[in-house]
Amino acid sequence: MRILAFSAAILVAVFSLANAQGEDVVFVQPPSHTGPYGEDYTFVCKLDLSAGPLPSLVWQRNSAEISNESGQYIVVHTPNAANNSVVSRLTIVDAQADDKGAYDCSHENGNLGAFTITLDVYQDYEVKIEGDTVLEEGVDLTLTCKVDGSATTEVTWTKGSDDLPDDDRYVLKANNTLMIMEPVLGDAGVYTCTYMANNMEFAANVTVGEPLDLTGLKSVKYTEGERARFECSSTSKPKPTITWTKENGTLDDERFETEEKMKGQTFISTLLLIGVKMSDRGNYICTANNGVDEATHTIFLRVRDRLAALWPFIGIMAEVIILIAIIFIHEKCTQGGDVGDDDEDDEAMEPIKGGAGDEKPNSDGEGDVRMRASKE
Repeated sequence: MRILAFSAAILVAVFSLANAQGEDVVFVQPPSHTGPYGEDYTFVCKLDLSAGPLPSLVWQRNSAEISNESGQYIVVHTPNAANNSVVSRLTIVDAQADDKGAYDCSHENGNLGAFTITLDVYQDYEVKIEGDTVLEEGVDLTLTCKVDGSATTEVTWTKGSDDLPDDDRYVLKANNTLMIMEPVLGDAGVYTCTYMANNMEFAANVTVGEPLDLTGLKSVKYTEGERARFECSSTSKPKPTITWTKENGTLDDERFETEEKMKGQTFISTLLLIGVKMSDRGNYICTANNGVDEATHTIFLRVRDRLAALWPFIGIMAEVIILIAIIFIHEKCTQGGDVGDDDEDDEAMEPIKGGAGDEKPNSDGEGDVRMRASKE
């Protein structure tokens, strides 16, 4: 793209300089196209005149003029009288192998010569790898490479940027099949299948790795105003990418931050929430993907009121006050009952006051005996 832009800039500069000197100028853009079959390719040709009426531009291939009649090409001329210029666009529709070659753009009377562009198209091949990419220790893993749906075309296999390991467990079988026998965790990685055609490479790759494990707490509890922390960790290979979301919500608030770190063989992703609010209560979900497998884990955030720590103390104080009140009332009631009983006892013990003729009885009852005897 930079080369094309630079070329266009040079052409514009050449045109400006030539036009300033009173010369007629033709230039084309881009000078060439390279791409797969079946695409449309467009070239632009521009003529700027120093003076005189605007002529037409002519597109040719193999000295034969190109027109719109066949449907294979689309030619559009756009004159601009104000700038005394004309622009012509040639589009090659659904380019195929026989469209390769040179195309010429020239002034209709040919006095400026021809300006040539080239088109190079090639067959585009679809390369695809099929097979199970989840690595299970001891279970043979098979990958098959297909080119345009066929597994009979010769291909090459690589792991990462290197050839396949020199290991008897790696077996190349018929139909472009790669088998890894009794795989181990060290066999995880990126495997590439490459097909060569017309000096061009067509490739596909796939990532092989172990089942994805993802762990974290089920719930966390914080008080309003504190900084909440959520963590998800994984030991799987290749290392996963972990993203965070909130159930029925978003994390676009500036209070949210994420951190990532490796701790030994464990990859840890952390979501931080600054200044927890009651409205932040809910489920927070971490999703991990390593190109082989995907896993999710949910952490529930519980939010406590700022005064939550005081409620137990207030409850205890209330219980103490109620208990003191009950004891006080009980004591009052008990004292009132005792006063009434003392009065009754005093009345019962008070001596009986008799008249003048009454005698006080002797303690031994002899007075009563004497009174009966005298009466008799």
